Amino acid sequence: TVQAIAKFWFPLTAGLLLLLELVLALGPEWSQNEQYSYGWFTPFLFLYLIYNRIGDVKPSLERGSSSAWVRVLAAVLLFTLLPLRTILEGNPEWRMALWAHAFVCIGGLWLLMVIYGGGRLWRVLFPASLLLFFAVPWPTNLESTLTLSLMSVVTSVVVEGMNLFGFYAERVGNLIRLRTGWVGVEEACSGVRSLQSTLMAGWFFGELFRMNVAGRLILLALGVATSFLLNVVRSYLLTYFTLRGGEDLVGLTHDPMGHLIAGIAFVSLLGWALLVKRFSWACPPQDAASVEVAPTLPHAMHVTTRRQWILPIGLVAWLACIHVFAWAWYARVEANLSSLPPAVLHWSAYPADMDFPTIAPAIRNQLRYTEGTEAKWRDEQSGIHWTVFFFSWEAGAISPFVGVHNPESCLPASGFEKVKTNAPLQFPVGGRTFTLESTSFRYFETPVEVFYGTWSNAEGGADLGQIGLRERLRNTARGLRLTDRQSLQIVLRGVESPEAAHAEAIRFLEKALGVATE
Repeated sequence: TVQAIAKFWFPLTAGLLLLLELVLALGPEWSQNEQYSYGWFTPFLFLYLIYNRIGDVKPSLERGSSSAWVRVLAAVLLFTLLPLRTILEGNPEWRMALWAHAFVCIGGLWLLMVIYGGGRLWRVLFPASLLLFFAVPWPTNLESTLTLSLMSVVTSVVVEGMNLFGFYAERVGNLIRLRTGWVGVEEACSGVRSLQSTLMAGWFFGELFRMNVAGRLILLALGVATSFLLNVVRSYLLTYFTLRGGEDLVGLTHDPMGHLIAGIAFVSLLGWALLVKRFSWACPPQDAASVEVAPTLPHAMHVTTRRQWILPIGLVAWLACIHVFAWAWYARVEANLSSLPPAVLHWSAYPADMDFPTIAPAIRNQLRYTEGTEAKWRDEQSGIHWTVFFFSWEAGAISPFVGVHNPESCLPASGFEKVKTNAPLQFPVGGRTFTLESTSFRYFETPVEVFYGTWSNAEGGADLGQIGLRERLRNTARGLRLTDRQSLQIVLRGVESPEAAHAEAIRFLEKALGVATE
């Protein structure tokens, strides 16, 4: 009846508001990172599971909990959203803060279930709520480590498969050397993307088909195995296409094959779910008495008409205040900060025959830079091969991988062996001093020297040298965002020594590096 629905007004509204707050925090990651684009479907799948499960609870069986500690805990969680939203306002890409925010929002949903439906409602709806965690981006270090590990395993399996079928292939890091050229097993081919979406879909099917814990775990394991095998097949086919048709054929088939593999993985997972369900790993069906949706509501639901309106409006006002406070916390400081002139590279001032190749889509998707340039050339006098990357990020375009996507973590995956860390290079220009870290590598028998640096263009802005927990919290307390950033990476292959590389880098920076005049 309308009256019965009206009595569900507050818990339903409060739950949707908490879900909306979670979406607002995770939405930028879902939109900007293709790897987590499936996250937009997760809230709707969660609501469907709730709708599908709500009939398993007879509200008249148990009253909601009015325990004081439950309500105090709910108030603490709501207050915790204030510092978390403030931290995320200045660090929108920080995965640790996203996970803390998700725990608070989903924990709020759990408390609503307990307060307005008791323990039985929580036990029935708890598995469905876990689906939301599958849409939270994994911690950056974990994701990066797992990606590199999977890329390594996929590369090894593909190389062995090529040799097994009589095609010459040699592994160099995460690169595959063929007789006709090179193939790189990139992040998209590692299997992490399909693995994450497969885990989410596996949990959804497990809850949809009412599986017990053993059935869900078996379904997740089958999904992981299927995802890995399909990505090995994809990487093998792309390597074979490179051998037979060159890079042009690979460019035409790379993305369509990825979408095809994702579709096959989803259909395969559905098939596994039906198979697991058939072998009686599903929970026993509820008896008829328990699935009846009684019109009688728990005692906790019987609230006055005025309270039905005051509490939802109060929650809306509190969430609005949280967002306004977070914005104002940084705005008050940024109004007094002056912008430093950004660094620029004058390519035309450097007398060299440069090539500006298109940056790989995997790098663009991962780093999410606003502007980026890659330049390559060979110095005829010294014989040194140069590669220079120059990236800029504006407000709202910060990537969580900038701090970990550095030479020491990425070059070894391409066959480079780290030799040692050298003294940093400091170069003053236009009243500013740019610091570049210096690292020596070896690529087969060729010495390689790498210079890498990241800086902010806001005077007194957030320190970008070490972006750890302490630095992020300190920057938040000072009202400083991680924004308006640039990075420069110089790779010299075939240089005689770190000292010679240092001198070459200084000569390049003297000719090419400057600051904007306006």
